[in-house]
Amino acid sequence: MNTYKRYVSIREQIESLEAKLVPVKEEIVASMLDQEVPEVETDEGIFRLRQVRTFRYPASVEKMVAELAEAKRKAESTGKAKVKEEYTTLVYLA
Repeated sequence: MNTYKRYVSIREQIESLEAKLVPVKEEIVASMLDQEVPEVETDEGIFRLRQVRTFRYPASVEKMVAELAEAKRKAESTGKAKVKEEYTTLVYLA
């Protein structure tokens, strides 16, 4: 089996396993939320719910963000922004 076929075969196995993992993960998360515990220690390891913080900014800050985004678009479209291109990851298109 050539390297490309091996890659595709392994990707397919990973996708199949990830699909099987989704309902199990959802069951674990639901159980932890029901019990109101952010962490469970088992013989298999520690399962922890990740806490994500988000911020809501005042209108004055949101205005600055929008102005910055527009300034970046303008710099990109006029060529004032420097472009750096590099190959970083492999993309597989089936």
